[in-house]
Amino acid sequence: MLLLVLDAPPGTQAATLDVDAAFRRVPIHPSQQWFFVVSWRDLCYIDHCAPFGPSSSPGIFGQIADAMPALLTSNHIGPLKKWNHWVGPGSFLRHFPFNSTFKYVGFRWDLNAKTVEIPDTKKTRYLTKLEVWVRGSKFNRKEAESVHGTLVHCAMAIRDGRSRLPAILAFAASFSHTSSNFSKRSPNATVLSDINWWRQQLNLPFCGSILIRPPLVSSIPFWVDTSTSWGIGVVFDTVWASWRFQAGWEADGRKIGWVQMLAVEFGLLLAIRRGHENIHFHILSDNQGVLGAVDSGKSRNPEQNRVLRRIVALLRTHTLWITTSYTPSADNLADGPSRGIPLSIPGFSRSFAPFKIPYYVSNLIVDSP
Repeated sequence: MLLLVLDAPPGTQAATLDVDAAFRRVPIHPSQQWFFVVSWRDLCYIDHCAPFGPSSSPGIFGQIADAMPALLTSNHIGPLKKWNHWVGPGSFLRHFPFNSTFKYVGFRWDLNAKTVEIPDTKKTRYLTKLEVWVRGSKFNRKEAESVHGTLVHCAMAIRDGRSRLPAILAFAASFSHTSSNFSKRSPNATVLSDINWWRQQLNLPFCGSILIRPPLVSSIPFWVDTSTSWGIGVVFDTVWASWRFQAGWEADGRKIGWVQMLAVEFGLLLAIRRGHENIHFHILSDNQGVLGAVDSGKSRNPEQNRVLRRIVALLRTHTLWITTSYTPSADNLADGPSRGIPLSIPGFSRSFAPFKIPYYVSNLIVDSP
């Protein structure tokens, strides 16, 4: 859907369709009806239509539904994202006629403004659900899982909110060892802080994202690496830089994943310091876990999440995009600098103190001499 909206030329309109009781409108062939029997109060009843629930029903219905996009495309109507339900006369449950704005998968899409947002009706409903999540309140597992599910949905439109989900998920998962559905617990300060962030977003007039197609990936070399026994190394464009850890950096949940994430942040700070904006970088690292966290926008580690939020802020402020890929340690040009070994490959020069170390880590890491 994202690409369809981005590629839509001026004047494009879209319509969304749904149908009431789609499966129940598909009759079962008499030769197959004996497979669809309902037992109730010692009597058996033949179900003559595809029931909701069996794994075969979507496929049965799909054969009929496939006719709809075939008819539309043959009449040069498109592009089509997917079909949800076959459209028959009088069978509409929800039908939104062609317009430049439309609702799809619970969001409001605008083809002219190139935006996606949470509709006002949903914002009001979600705010009501979140307003009771305050200090001193207690919740059961069902309530915690419900709030997490709601915010996962919201994060599809508000990508910055992905790092505000792990603490809420951890709270919901903390009930897993108890069998009681009535057991209640109080969320910790991190959970309440993240939910308060979501309340602030849902109170905004525009609660969504502006859709922008990223530029083609730049060919500028970009490697990052860390060594827990030494520090951080970055190779960017034609320069390399390194920073050394201070004693005590491993406290408060800061581990290898945190320093690898910090290497990405420092790499971006170096690129920004060298004047790069509105560009799509390809970052290479030998830590697959961190690459996965960067791509997903969230991590179970609170310290990594804090770095992720700063990375997102840098990307947004300087109109940057990043694509990440794994590279073996032996091929990672930043491996040596991360261990205090100068990069001796021709064409690369050292950048000394390329930017002022941010205050929030200035007691944990220093410029390499």
